[in-house]
Amino acid sequence: PMEIGYEKRKKPKKTRKPKAWVSTAALADELGCEQKFIRESLKDSLFKAGVHYRNLNPNAWRPTYRWHLKKCLQEYSE
Repeated sequence: PMEIGYEKRKKPKKTRKPKAWVSTAALADELGCEQKFIRESLKDSLFKAGVHYRNLNPNAWRPTYRWHLKKCLQEYSE
C-alpha cells in the first residue's frame, strides 16, 4: 500500500542521439530528394561502399542499405 504523500519517482526521459546509420527513406528525407535518386547515385559513384553506405545483407537478392548520415550529407553538399 502507498503511504499518503508518497509520489512515485519518475525516470528522466532519455534523449536519443541522432542515428549515424539511417535507412534509404530517412536519408532521402534529410537530403530532400527521392529514394530513386539515392539508388541511382550508387551507379554514378557519388557515394562509396564502406564509407557512405553499407549493405546489411550482401547475400540477399534485394539489397538493404544503411547510410552514414553525416558523411552522405557532406558528400552531397560538395
